[in-house]
Amino acid sequence: MEEANALESSIDLREYLRILLKRKWTIVLVFVLVVAAVTVVTLRQPKIYSAKTVVLIDRETPSVLGQVKEVVSLGERGYWGQLQYLNTQKKVIRSRHIARKVVEALNLETDPDFSGPDPAGSLIGLLDVQEVKDSRLIEILVEHQKPEKAQKLANTVARAYIEANLERKVQATESATEWLAKQLDKMKQKVTDSEMDLYEFKQKHNVVTTSIEDKATMISKKLDAVSEELTGAEAKRRALEVRHEQLDSLSAAGNVPALVQALKSPLLDKLRENEAELEKERKKLLEKYKERWPAVQEIDAQLKQVRTSLLREIQDILLSVRSDLDAARENETRIRRSLQGTKGEALGLSKHEIEYSRLKREADNYQRLYKILLQRHKESDLTKLLHSNNIAVLDRAELPRAPIKPRVHLNILLACVIGLLGGIGLAFFLEFLDNTVKTQDDVERVVGLPFLGLLPTAREGERAGKKGLAPKVDLYAHEHPKSSMAECARSIRTNVLFTTGGKASLKLLVTSAGPQEGKTTTASTLATTMASSGSRTLLIDTDMRRPRVHKVFGMEAEQGLSTVIVGETDLDQAIQASAVPSLDVLPCGPVPPNPAELLGSPRFLEIVEALAQRYDRLVFDSPPVVAVTDSMVLAGQVDGVVLVLKSGRTTRELAKQAKKQLDDVGAKLLGCVMNDVDLDAREYGYYHYYYYHKYGYYYGERDKSEAKSEAEAG
Repeated sequence: MEEANALESSIDLREYLRILLKRKWTIVLVFVLVVAAVTVVTLRQPKIYSAKTVVLIDRETPSVLGQVKEVVSLGERGYWGQLQYLNTQKKVIRSRHIARKVVEALNLETDPDFSGPDPAGSLIGLLDVQEVKDSRLIEILVEHQKPEKAQKLANTVARAYIEANLERKVQATESATEWLAKQLDKMKQKVTDSEMDLYEFKQKHNVVTTSIEDKATMISKKLDAVSEELTGAEAKRRALEVRHEQLDSLSAAGNVPALVQALKSPLLDKLRENEAELEKERKKLLEKYKERWPAVQEIDAQLKQVRTSLLREIQDILLSVRSDLDAARENETRIRRSLQGTKGEALGLSKHEIEYSRLKREADNYQRLYKILLQRHKESDLTKLLHSNNIAVLDRAELPRAPIKPRVHLNILLACVIGLLGGIGLAFFLEFLDNTVKTQDDVERVVGLPFLGLLPTAREGERAGKKGLAPKVDLYAHEHPKSSMAECARSIRTNVLFTTGGKASLKLLVTSAGPQEGKTTTASTLATTMASSGSRTLLIDTDMRRPRVHKVFGMEAEQGLSTVIVGETDLDQAIQASAVPSLDVLPCGPVPPNPAELLGSPRFLEIVEALAQRYDRLVFDSPPVVAVTDSMVLAGQVDGVVLVLKSGRTTRELAKQAKKQLDDVGAKLLGCVMNDVDLDAREYGYYHYYYYHKYGYYYGERDKSEAKSEAEAG
């Protein structure tokens, strides 16, 4: 399995390489055009210089005043806060506010390079701000065609940014100082008013703060004690209620043993023991005597007395439990009334305390706010005079020596990569658009027919023929029996005979999907190859629309199949012997107006049967399948059909349509023959080497030497 996967992978790689080599000039053209265009555009671009100023942004300003906190915090602590702060500063540097300050400082409105309606916007377009990773450094970069101006702009932008940062701090401090002064006057008046309100309340109610607070504390403690006592009384009452309900339930059920166990009284336990002993003794006496025996009656009297005492004791205990429950309820009620009275006393005191506390809290709050405002006002007065900044220039911009744009080498390198990738992509795209049948895999996988073989492409010397005759390629396999074309023809003959099972008399139809795909060449080559093996072969031209077989063999076409069908001539007169041994030819004859009707007539069937008696092999050259219906009429009268496809021309859709039409009429399709195959092409390079060089034939070299000798002789 692994070897098969490796083989499949190698085949895929060879297929990709084949496409690249096949479309190499497309790739080269795209590559050259892209590289040339990018090179020209790059060299024509103006040179751009870049100047860089580096500024340092501290976390906060220097602490000159110690613990005094400034109004504006220039900086930020914490990782995320610092990150957000640096991002904000980058946007500030590229803001229109900073740009306008630079325009004013350098008088850029009169500069020809910034003569547009928006000099600040033009400056922002030249400006870039970058953060140095893992640091608090920011690089201010300015790009310009003039290196001196780029340097000047970068330094001026940095200076304007630092000044704007300090101005923001000073303006904010001054505004804060003014606001604090106003608030301080208002707060001072509020402190005075609140203290006067507290004094008037004390005077009106004739109380002092300490007495109210102490009394409130005492009432609070009393409330806590009474609440705790009430909680205990409620718990005791609930426990007695539960016990009383349990005992009542047992008493109502008459369950004396359970009552004794629940009451847990020593006297009840003693009575129960006496009762048990008497019952035991009575049981022993009953084993010897009857119930009327005096001793038994005496014990019965004792048992009755003990049980009466037991019931009386139980009733006494139940009454005691009931009495305890009533006492607990009365105690709970008394404590609850005491709690209500204490709460009323606390509420009465709270009326004065709430008002007093409100006034006292208000006075304390105003006093505290006043102190805060007073302290902050003094601090802001100090910080207003302090011009400290958390931003400083670390490296001033230097005069750039070399341009940064255009990057000629990088652009050309990218153009090479893009051109190469674009050319490869276009090559694969063109290959994807090419839907013609070219290889054996296309025949078997796409069309779905067996591959019988191929006929190579004819060279110029093979194509040339005498005037009025067909090209030499039609009889090349006969004239050059040791050529690669002859070997391919013999391979096709072998596959056809093997597919048909070696019938003694074989009727074979050769057709194509469309016109000019080499069906006549294939039929002629196959017929001559069959005849060369000693089989009596007849080549019949049934293409009554564009007959060409008579031209291949240099024969007259005045008599032929059409005249035989209509009865003008007989077979002996129409059949002509060819220069190929064992091969006769039945030309088409005059072109009739109704070919399909003639080929489907009973007379034609009689002719075919008669010919089958004379010859071992009948090869029919028929019209294309998709173009006309003649081939489908003939397909049902033969032993097999060979479909000819022209390599690189017959489309896959056309080939599948031809197969479908032949299948619809029940034709026995033997397979496909690929015609006009360029064995030097990448698709068949390996095939050609393996089958014609590996075994030592070297037909290609032999053919070339023979052609050269013939040319010299001519």
